[in-house]
Amino acid sequence: MATPDFSQLALNIGIVFAITQAADYFKLDTKENAAYVWGAFLLTQAAVFGVCGYIYLTISKKNDQTQLVYTELENPLDKETVKVIRTTVCEYDQGQVRQQLIQMGVTLAMMVYMNIQWGYLRPLLFQCFFAPRSFLTTNLYKVYFGGESIPRPWKAGGMFGSTTAGAPTIKEMKAKEKKDAKKKRLTD
Repeated sequence: MATPDFSQLALNIGIVFAITQAADYFKLDTKENAAYVWGAFLLTQAAVFGVCGYIYLTISKKNDQTQLVYTELENPLDKETVKVIRTTVCEYDQGQVRQQLIQMGVTLAMMVYMNIQWGYLRPLLFQCFFAPRSFLTTNLYKVYFGGESIPRPWKAGGMFGSTTAGAPTIKEMKAKEKKDAKKKRLTD
């Protein structure tokens, strides 16, 4: 498992502290300012969804049909059961955009629910900064806006890692099959 980047953690804590202080100073948690907080929240979310849509259109227009073959664990707890995924770069990237949109939609739904159910405005304020900030660190953004060349499949970050982490590569699977076949021949 990768070690966390403590400078990013410290920056996130600093952002939370600054937003909290600004919310207290400008009294952003009051009913009178709720419309401004909602407006900022919806504007930032719309901007991030718009950039995702633009990336999706860019992927479709580019239509990169380069073959991509990788392995993925069927069960993250069982390292033996792997499936081979055969796709194209275009399909893979479109799937990544869909996955990003689902993740953003779930976050959006949670924030809206927390505000409607309990009246919390601070999570909306936090998402005004963290939604764009987290999107700017995605591989999609780095490839299609930053011009970086990151080999696919991309390892998913986050708390639970990815299903490709720990999965053997195609070469490793072939080497294991050869080794097993050789062992079988020796035992026969």
